Amino acid sequence: MNNLKLSVLIGFAAVATSFAQTNEIASVEYTTNKEEVRFPIRERRINKLDPSGFKYGVKNLKVNTPYTELTNHLYKNKFIYSSSKKIGVFKSDIDPKTNEPYKLLFCGDIAKDQEIKHSTFFSNTLNTDKSNETFSTFTEDEETVYFTRSVKEGDQELLKIFRATLERGAWKNIEMLSFNMEGFEYDTPYVSPNGDKLFFASNMPGTIGGYDIYVVNIDENGKVGTPRNLGNEINTSKDEKYPYMMGDDALYFASSGHYGLGGYDIFESKFVNNRFYFPTNMGSSINSISDDFGFLINKDDEGYFTSDRTGGQGGYDIYAFKREKIKQYVDIQVLDENGAPLISSKVLVKDSYNRVIADSYTDENGMMNIEVMPYNSYAFYVNKKGYNDNIASFEALDGDKEDYTYTETITMTEKSPEYVEVEFVVGTDEVFFANDKFKVSTEIEALQEALAAAKDNAYEVIINAHADQRFTSEYNMTLSQKRGEFVKAFLIENGVKADIISVKAFGETKPRVTCDEDCSKEELKENRRVEIIIKKKEMKEVKQD
Repeated sequence: MNNLKLSVLIGFAAVATSFAQTNEIASVEYTTNKEEVRFPIRERRINKLDPSGFKYGVKNLKVNTPYTELTNHLYKNKFIYSSSKKIGVFKSDIDPKTNEPYKLLFCGDIAKDQEIKHSTFFSNTLNTDKSNETFSTFTEDEETVYFTRSVKEGDQELLKIFRATLERGAWKNIEMLSFNMEGFEYDTPYVSPNGDKLFFASNMPGTIGGYDIYVVNIDENGKVGTPRNLGNEINTSKDEKYPYMMGDDALYFASSGHYGLGGYDIFESKFVNNRFYFPTNMGSSINSISDDFGFLINKDDEGYFTSDRTGGQGGYDIYAFKREKIKQYVDIQVLDENGAPLISSKVLVKDSYNRVIADSYTDENGMMNIEVMPYNSYAFYVNKKGYNDNIASFEALDGDKEDYTYTETITMTEKSPEYVEVEFVVGTDEVFFANDKFKVSTEIEALQEALAAAKDNAYEVIINAHADQRFTSEYNMTLSQKRGEFVKAFLIENGVKADIISVKAFGETKPRVTCDEDCSKEELKENRRVEIIIKKKEMKEVKQD
């Protein structure tokens, strides 16, 4: 550490701090609950490492030479690549690392058979004869290029990332990006289509191990921010390089640390809800036991990559591929416990990234058919009125079978009746009293009915006692209280619990019949009353959706 320059130490601290921070592009969550299902990555033996839903037809290109050729990107409908080959009388110095001429950037026309025709130097301003120009990537407007160039630092030659802009048909304003640190390499850049992010590989301080893939923001003025490590879902203790995104939902990259066939393998990581997920090996129909990297694809499922597998022209060669989606299906049948089909059962299907891929209903046979990708995991959420919800997991493991249909049976159990406790009033019994009296015969029908209802599992008895207006307010309040207490005592004596009975005296304040001094005897009687309200609770079945 004493031999490191101060600038390197400062850079190390900055990058380590950035790596320690949580950010949306480096974090990955795996949760398991009723609403969201995550599936473990299934590791397989090497001889069973099959394609992830695609078949690849691969061929070596005639553009290859005994020297090294490396896939770059597409630019203005031309294929950009780097190579150590010699053209005409041009002679490049020898790279001491490879003992080949320094690599330069080339471009060529893309033929219908994917061959690269009419190769020539890409740019006299970007290419030099005393350094490597190995990898290039372009913004969507094709006005800016990011590329790697080797730079001498003492007795070393290290790759750094540069940028240039197109002015009047020539690349100008060539500059090394500010995050490049002395003593470390920065390689294989890829710029997002809108130009606001740059992905690259580096062995800079803060890596998990070897070369890691980083991302850095680029503002509208071209200023780059602090690189952020993509985290240990993408990076391993070994090397990860050659990032490339197809659209905005998948990152392709090469790794020598993830589970693979040998050397560098090409992997795919889904980018969903601002997170990169654990990568999937692209399979044995494109990867080999040698190095495979530099994946590039267009919307027609045609693309290129680089490999040093046996059978090539020598060194690293460029290979073209066409891929075809392996179509597979699942017949989902929903049955009841007796094996009868459940019509119109709702089936929601999510993939292992919690994305909804189907949301429909079963037919008259309780069936539903969906298309799936081989070697992918799915969750089926099934709902049917009168039945308990069910969740089933499914993995499409027969990846080598074209137009293959799996069958999945989901059995639903009927819901048991659900009950809730309901309060209700049994009824209101009324007892009427003679003028200025607070007792009545306990044999009267109203009292006996109230007693029977109160003893039948009542949980509350409310006694509201009243008087007519022929005495003073104070006297009437006392009189009504005595009437209520008389009824309460009667109920308690006959077995009703005292703690469920309450008495409220109202005196003359709540007459049933409102009359002044000319009230009839019958009207006055209506006001001399005790109301007995009986409340009960019972379990009531709940109607189910």
